[in-house]
Amino acid sequence: MLNFDRAVTIPGWMKPEELEWLAVQASRASVIAEIGSWQGRSTRAMADNSNAVIFAIDPFSDEAIGYPGWWKPPVKHKDWLWHEFESNLREYIGKRVIPVRMFSAYAYEHLEPRGVKFDFVFIDGSHDFGHVTGDIQMFKKLLKPGGLLAGHDYNEPTCPEVAPAVNAQFQSIMLGPGTIWYALYGNHANPVTPIPAESLSVA
Repeated sequence: MLNFDRAVTIPGWMKPEELEWLAVQASRASVIAEIGSWQGRSTRAMADNSNAVIFAIDPFSDEAIGYPGWWKPPVKHKDWLWHEFESNLREYIGKRVIPVRMFSAYAYEHLEPRGVKFDFVFIDGSHDFGHVTGDIQMFKKLLKPGGLLAGHDYNEPTCPEVAPAVNAQFQSIMLGPGTIWYALYGNHANPVTPIPAESLSVA
């Protein structure tokens, strides 16, 4: 039985049905990369419902959020976001949650030469065309054969550059609940479709 008691108390934009989808994917993975964690709502949903090791890649800074003017940070101390994440994932950090406190491009440069590979990569970092494109292109190289590459905010009105960036990288994708998109790489013995998804051609 899935458990979201703690996750739903953490601020964020992930809807309950999206958290459920993430949790099911996490339960099938052993190593996960989450690009964009913010206060840890989605991270917590995956950690509470899996035994996977989760690399939470995020600079945990206000400057890294959304588009200019989209996010008005609260008047708090400089590291408030990091401390919120740390508090929300305290019992997992250093065990199964590995915070990678840097932008995704630097994280890739750090992980790639070390041979780190992921079963599941979830992209929910910077939402402009260039960053979404870069995250897809970089982190698909770190997927294990048959790995799952997915992301958030496809066709989300407040994030208009996400869908065009995703469409430019794939001939087709699948849509999960809410604004989740995903694609499979290589052979997959158990296709990852726990929640009915819509096939979308972007060719």
